[in-house]
Amino acid sequence: MRHRVRSGEARATTLNDVARLLGISAATVSRSLSKPDMVSAKTRARVDEAVRKLGYIPHAAARALAGRGHRVVGVVIPSLRFGVFAELVESLQAGLDRAAFGVLLGHTGGEPDREYEQVRALVERGIDAVVLTGNSHDLEVLRLLDDAGLPAICAFDFSADAALPCVGFDNADAAENLAQHLIENGRDGIAMITQPVASNDRARKRVAGVKRALRRIGKAMRPGHLLECDGLLPSSREAMRDLIASGEPPNAVICFSDLIALAAAAECRAAGLRIPDDIAIADFSGVGLSEINNPPLTSVPIPAKDIGRIIGEQLIARLEEGAPLESVRIEHALEIRGSTLCGSLQTFA
Repeated sequence: MRHRVRSGEARATTLNDVARLLGISAATVSRSLSKPDMVSAKTRARVDEAVRKLGYIPHAAARALAGRGHRVVGVVIPSLRFGVFAELVESLQAGLDRAAFGVLLGHTGGEPDREYEQVRALVERGIDAVVLTGNSHDLEVLRLLDDAGLPAICAFDFSADAALPCVGFDNADAAENLAQHLIENGRDGIAMITQPVASNDRARKRVAGVKRALRRIGKAMRPGHLLECDGLLPSSREAMRDLIASGEPPNAVICFSDLIALAAAAECRAAGLRIPDDIAIADFSGVGLSEINNPPLTSVPIPAKDIGRIIGEQLIARLEEGAPLESVRIEHALEIRGSTLCGSLQTFA
């Protein structure tokens, strides 16, 4: 169900409301927000929690919002380390540049709890709109956007019941189709190496899609066949090493990204496993690395450039013409390559 924007007649939360909730003076709340070193860590934590709960926007932010017109869009991404987010921002900014809008960037470090802090920091700088990642957002973030009257749209996933307009493909459907391809090629011992599912809604949906495909043939993902990593090479190789050493090694692995898949393929080669004869590897490709492996990797490409372009077009129409932001579902593709085809296929009973 969508989070509904509150009525425009609702009274904005004030600093006194925060102080009243905590039973402390408004001066203490003000010091905690503007000069945090002057209050105790315990008081800062209480004030921050109350601010989030009430959706309070400090005066500095309110002044920035009142003086909008800076023609700046805020973008909050999980990390600066992965190319798929760079492609999104580059494509988005290319479109915004043509309408003389700039971009301010914030990143959460992959920690969902930091999204509120990043959005609030951008709001205080007087942005005109914000782009978020994925469709899982704390209520405090949604309330902050409501209170600020800030247009917001989300990238990289499509969900019909998303709280905010979103542009992307359905990650669960894409993962299910990828798993179905593996099953049709004799691979029913499917494992996954993914970024943490608790903090990444795209990861959760992909896992759900693979499990759905396995259930259709009366199978289930085996215990120990779902491994998490940070998405970088060392932890990705370690995850693949653990799968190879498990009591029931998989005959196929679906990786959250092309970087993880390249690491997994390297670990398979180090262990003497042949791709695809002994094991199939497939991935979600963010920046086209899937094609450089030998053999090239079957993948679902992530259309980051298209997502950025569509979001940019929508934001310009919203900010210049008042057009509504709308969700857009992009149809996913499945690029079948040598890493999942033919070979001497092994299946588990």
